[in-house]
Amino acid sequence: MAGVSTPPKARQAFQQFMHESYESEIAPVVRARWKAAEQTGGELTGKKGPDAPFRARVARELFAELPEEEQDALRARAKAEALSAREVYTAAMKQGPSKSPEDRQRCIDALGPFVSSFLRGVSDYTGLHSFAVFGGPIPEFGGTENIAVTHGYNRSAVPCTFPQWAKTRFSRRDVLEFMKDYLRTAFTPAECEEAALPQPDGDDTLARAKHDTLAGAKYTLAADPDLGSDDESDSDDASGSDSSTMAPTPTPISRAG
Repeated sequence: MAGVSTPPKARQAFQQFMHESYESEIAPVVRARWKAAEQTGGELTGKKGPDAPFRARVARELFAELPEEEQDALRARAKAEALSAREVYTAAMKQGPSKSPEDRQRCIDALGPFVSSFLRGVSDYTGLHSFAVFGGPIPEFGGTENIAVTHGYNRSAVPCTFPQWAKTRFSRRDVLEFMKDYLRTAFTPAECEEAALPQPDGDDTLARAKHDTLAGAKYTLAADPDLGSDDESDSDDASGSDSSTMAPTPTPISRAG
């Protein structure tokens, strides 16, 4: 969720060659050999283009033709890049979570898909419907907002998630707005100001554009292409889960007394 992932293993030398010089040195040869191989068919039957094994085989052959000192240099760079990535990862793990608005916003952007995946697992193993709500200063909005994530559909004629079942009650009265009332007691205006993403020279173009996009929306669902059809926008199709971010109010909460 924080955008820090375990660094990959060091590339093999021929993979480093592909990484650095695929388009200039390898791709032309791959295309030429693929075109020639298509004339004979055989292993290429049913394939639309050069697949990964074919590209790797060509790269290995071209790598083997390189001077030995160039091969050694590629091996050294592969090891150095892997070491550098490991050092960055280790440093990130030691320093703990960043509190900068930019880094926190990146985590918030990943929160919906992250929690949706977890709630889907809870449902799969328990059969229970679930709902999670997170609230506080969201840097993108410059104020106190809510993020709601839910999983499960009811048996209405048009199956609904918890937020969809009674949208006004959920978003403007009984749940999210009620929690925002609580959040006003948990964060000071100064804390909300400090959490906001910086705008160059007082330019509020980004904030106004965000407000123009979300004005009047009850909540906006976060898209997650990696989770497939189980995640959705604000619609009535039976997807099972959604993640919602409350739209900013016309008067920013961060400036409320």
